[in-house]
Amino acid sequence: MAVPVEIIRSEVLRPSPASGGSERAAKLTAFDRAATDGHIPAAFAWEAAPSNDAIKGGLAAVLARFPHLAGRFGVDERGGRCFRLNDAGVRVLEATAAADLTGALAHDVAAHVNELYPKADKVINWRVI
Repeated sequence: MAVPVEIIRSEVLRPSPASGGSERAAKLTAFDRAATDGHIPAAFAWEAAPSNDAIKGGLAAVLARFPHLAGRFGVDERGGRCFRLNDAGVRVLEATAAADLTGALAHDVAAHVNELYPKADKVINWRVI
């Protein structure tokens, strides 16, 4: 099953309303320190889909409520790892596929679901600032 996926928009979505004020640091919890670093891609599909703007509006509201999701990892004044609550935002990709999702996933979903994610042309190294 080859599903051609085309990225139609890539943007950084910031919290709405923004938290305002200056950047602040938040200590990592024991759970944060025990977790491994990783990237978890997600693909969402609805039979009666809301508009992309409605979905992004909802995500922006969630980011405002949970500022850790829109921040970055950093180092505090004592040299410890922390969250930088700076409203930096999250990357959102909008993509389209020339296939019916029902037909594409009719057989052996686990074997083919990764084909629905956009392929990375190169690895980007991110710096913690």
